Amino acid sequence: MEIKFDIINPGGNITALIDLDSVGLVDASYPRMNKLIMQKYPIVEQVGFYKKDRTSDGWRLDMAGGEFCGNALRSLAYLKLSNLPTKTFFSVSGTNKALEAGIENKGNVFAYLPVSFKVTDIKRIDGDDAYIEMEGIDFVVSPLKEFRAKDMLENKAKSLLANIMAISRSPASGVIFVAKKGSSAYTINPFIYVKEIDTFINETACASGSSAVALALNCPNIGGTTSTKIKQPSDSVLEVEIKRRFNNTTKVKVSGAVSYYMLGEICL
Repeated sequence: MEIKFDIINPGGNITALIDLDSVGLVDASYPRMNKLIMQKYPIVEQVGFYKKDRTSDGWRLDMAGGEFCGNALRSLAYLKLSNLPTKTFFSVSGTNKALEAGIENKGNVFAYLPVSFKVTDIKRIDGDDAYIEMEGIDFVVSPLKEFRAKDMLENKAKSLLANIMAISRSPASGVIFVAKKGSSAYTINPFIYVKEIDTFINETACASGSSAVALALNCPNIGGTTSTKIKQPSDSVLEVEIKRRFNNTTKVKVSGAVSYYMLGEICL
């Protein structure tokens, strides 16, 4: 059986999306499909499976490992909303919340993330490192003066992940290294581990991780709206807008460019 799917570029973090309404797959086949696609298309960093949500006007998106992924949500919004200024709600793995996503007048694709907690929920660990738990994924945000060689960062990421696995309840965990030089934008280097499919990837972009960085950076603010631009390893920039009321984070929105990459296919 030949299966065709769309490959989307949400500013790095290349994402394959499979339409379940066109392809007959069951949940148990997701890990196998994820492995086959990533073997054939090494540029793909994650695989999502979507179908029309029969209970609403939106869509249901499930990641191969059951995690939440902001860039996959933005990719699906781009794919299904025909690159026109519009929006709708999506249900997504990793959270029970219906999340709004869509396309802005500038052509940027945005998504609201499943984040709602108090500033005091951000836990400081090991000096300046911060632990932030979202729905469907959690992170350690680790500030650096400058980025080191990849193998050194990878080893440190594995060490930090090992430390949080004992307390993590999430299907995916990440370490986000963040640095800033002068007046330039903050730059990240994300490493993401997904338990169910046992993948550990140094991603080229991370929307949820960018949000974690923005939350950690802006945690002293107790009200109003903050906007933070985060440069990705792909050189794209994601903008994270955080709305707070007193000590409560009420909304987190990520936006940035998304483009169509290619049509993929595999044979089963």
